[in-house]
Amino acid sequence: MTGRPGGATSSRSPVRRSATGVRWTVRAYGCFVAAGALLAGAVVLRTPVPAFAAVAFLTAPIAALAIRPDRPPRATITWNAGGVGPVVAFTGRIDPADGVDPRDLFVDLALPASLPAGPLVADVVGGAVVFEQTATAPQPILARVEPPVVQWVDPLGLSAAPVELDTEATHVERYPPEVVRTGRVRLHRTIGRPGETPSRVVGPAGEFWGVREAVPSDPPRTINWRVTARFGRPFSNEFALERTGDVVILIDTRPTSFGPEVDAALFGLAQAAALGLADLFLRERARVGLAIFQEFLRAVPLSTDRRQRYRIRSALLEPRPVGVWAPNERCAVSMRRYFPGGVTTVLVSPLASDDASGLVVHLRRRGYPVVVLSPSPLPLVARPDARDAAGAVARRYERLLRRARLGDVWRDAPVIDWESYWSLAAFVNYLRRPEFASRRYG
Repeated sequence: MTGRPGGATSSRSPVRRSATGVRWTVRAYGCFVAAGALLAGAVVLRTPVPAFAAVAFLTAPIAALAIRPDRPPRATITWNAGGVGPVVAFTGRIDPADGVDPRDLFVDLALPASLPAGPLVADVVGGAVVFEQTATAPQPILARVEPPVVQWVDPLGLSAAPVELDTEATHVERYPPEVVRTGRVRLHRTIGRPGETPSRVVGPAGEFWGVREAVPSDPPRTINWRVTARFGRPFSNEFALERTGDVVILIDTRPTSFGPEVDAALFGLAQAAALGLADLFLRERARVGLAIFQEFLRAVPLSTDRRQRYRIRSALLEPRPVGVWAPNERCAVSMRRYFPGGVTTVLVSPLASDDASGLVVHLRRRGYPVVVLSPSPLPLVARPDARDAAGAVARRYERLLRRARLGDVWRDAPVIDWESYWSLAAFVNYLRRPEFASRRYG
């Protein structure tokens, strides 16, 4: 969407971002073409009248060159993505440098296709450009939004230059609110399963635990210099960190028979669910890991704190590779390379085929207790009108087939059918049930 200062959208289309310098717009090239045609007509008709008209078309670009900036225009921008629930509001303020008229700035904000938005509105307030654009997330989403593209356009609309901005991209994070409002989720065990009894892990961070003889790999900041001076040989501090357990979120992104558009929507749901669940467990001081399986497995090792959330979000935002089917056993074998056996695994998979449901069996054979969160592809598939008897039968058959497939998976691991995308209440309530703390799925 593009917006011209003045409280309304603009229909003009200046050139896109350029590395340096001023460039002609489409309107300027139209002037050149019109002037060339008039000059050619003057030669063919042997009359100077068209040539006089061509002068008017050539004068406008020359005037645009006279008022263009001597150096690349610069501006400072502050912007963010706010809003509540599925509503995402992008607001920002652009303060141009000296010599740049804010009325000549043109704002362009490119949003992902999964985030439909209304028109961008820009206006000049106090010598700065204030813009706003509202979008609606039809389903939970995790997306990276690049900074706005701001260009200087002369008043005639014949030349344009990119405005240099010092800013970074922002992120849109919308996942079901239950993962935030649920409070403390008590899980059962620490080793093999996260537990409500905190475990004490000795490591390089946390509360002071004791001292030991230093090894060459110890960093200087862990050396206890007082004890070292007393005994005459280096000693290192040890610290204890309390945590509630380990959780691995595994996303199955292999292609389904519903097509690439539905696969992309399912992957977007998995992204949002994974980030929301990671937030839920990281708040409980659990170590959280992430694994994304398609042709091969990409993993973020177990860790905690805010930096781990940043690592998980960065891994989820990486471009999704082209859909290639891979065997289930490859995922289970690769999990052993990154995560120890016995770690509770939350599998996010649409279970759109019988082969995909076999992944649970292979994970259990490798020693991973599995809980399945299955986003249903049925609401994303366009079907004929419900008044059509054939369409109703087809939808009924798809629901029965999915129910049977989920029932088969239930024999090996609990499954939560995620069909209402803006609610994870069923999954969070299951984690809070006493049965989850008393029953083993390993």
